[in-house]
Amino acid sequence: MTIHQLTQDIDFIELQDRIRTGCPTSNDCKRLIDLNIHKLSVAKRTEIETSAFTIHLFATKQQCSDYNISSLIKEHSSSHPVAVIKSKLERKYV
Repeated sequence: MTIHQLTQDIDFIELQDRIRTGCPTSNDCKRLIDLNIHKLSVAKRTEIETSAFTIHLFATKQQCSDYNISSLIKEHSSSHPVAVIKSKLERKYV
């Protein structure tokens, strides 16, 4: 398995490992809460939200779905239409 790190911040890499294994410390939780985008100025928030390098984390699947739908709506145009195709995946066992 290859691990790709987007940061050289060893403390943050270790924080990610603790989160991944379900063992965050109280300091990890405080650090993540301090990263809450709603604590930033409107200008800084807009800069982060529009960056292609921003990773969004959501507390629920519904919040993630809502964000994805709103992102698709923003991308929709007559030259780049977005369609929703509902389907059902059926797995056939051999």
